[in-house]
Amino acid sequence: MEKKYAAYDLHLHSLWSYDACTPPEYYFSRAKELNLRAFAVTDHHNFDAFEEILETAKQFPGVGFLAGAEMTVKSPVGCFDLVCLGLPRVPPPKLQKIFDTYHELQREWGDTLCRLLQERGHNYTRADREKLLRLYRPERTFAKQGVTHVRNEIQRDYLIAQHYVKDGKEYGELCWKAMSEDDSYEAIRLLEGSEIIDAVHDAGGIVMIAHPAGYFKGMNEKRMDEVLEALPLDGIECAHPSVPEEYTAFYRAYCKKHGLLSSGGTDCHEDPPHAYLKLSEGRDMAWHAGESVWLDEILERVRLWNA
Repeated sequence: MEKKYAAYDLHLHSLWSYDACTPPEYYFSRAKELNLRAFAVTDHHNFDAFEEILETAKQFPGVGFLAGAEMTVKSPVGCFDLVCLGLPRVPPPKLQKIFDTYHELQREWGDTLCRLLQERGHNYTRADREKLLRLYRPERTFAKQGVTHVRNEIQRDYLIAQHYVKDGKEYGELCWKAMSEDDSYEAIRLLEGSEIIDAVHDAGGIVMIAHPAGYFKGMNEKRMDEVLEALPLDGIECAHPSVPEEYTAFYRAYCKKHGLLSSGGTDCHEDPPHAYLKLSEGRDMAWHAGESVWLDEILERVRLWNA
């Protein structure tokens, strides 16, 4: 399956993600330019952009979008990112509680990392973290989300420059400890995938495993079976910049065999004015190998807004 401009992009991040800076209006403008059938903003761990998306949509009649979020979860067989689509405008209490929990967790991960560095004698504070966040995040996100953790590349480079960590490996180990203070997988501060999937299903949505090449160990069908047995997923993000084209065809065949949906998205995090931040590795909206029929199948299950 050849990468080209697809008819949709169902994995995008706006400035409401802790690690992104794209205003929602850019995605509407680009979707209109590309004549896309649909797109979805799927911010990390939250649904905070949606009211802004609805307001922006008034300027772009006929530019269709899905309501979504990307959630990082744990399970008996590993940690995964899940793209959740078809969420209602007002999340039910169970789903809203999950979003509230992840708001708290994002602040806690950042605060814990600061504390761990302070215990090593380095004066890295919440104020320092906020300065880094303000390099790419607008004021309104702080009012809603507080001082979250920071995009890894930006924080890593800062800590290396300050000689608080020596390299990316040490930084990665520090981040792991911030999420799981006793260094055990069992103690990692994430919610169970089954809990989140159940809440999304109860709200009328669907759940796809995101950028699955690493999670599935390539085209390892046994591993795929293991993940699908652990998590009641609705589908697989078969097309993504990190998924080689031969994997896309393999994953799509697996979906058809098992009655799963297929999706595609680029995981963009920045718009052109912010390209200097290098948050999206040169990715362009809708540039992936996903087929139009995949969207047809998805839209049998979830609402297309603004169409």
